[in-house]
Amino acid sequence: MRDSSYQRFYRDALDKKLSGVCAGFAKRHNLPVWLTRIAMVILFLNAPVLVAAIYLICHFVFDEHIVV
Repeated sequence: MRDSSYQRFYRDALDKKLSGVCAGFAKRHNLPVWLTRIAMVILFLNAPVLVAAIYLICHFVFDEHIVV
């Protein structure tokens, strides 16, 4: 049984640059969106194939939500 405070991962449709994965991740964890995007770029520069694969999987698996 899930806790009522449980939030699912999602893609943010309003605050997106590519597909909203970083924005949804940041809002899910109460982090600044810019910080998540910078971390993603740094990770991408170190392991581009792995990060690109994870990003694409998240793009197709996470639902897109409009967060107000």
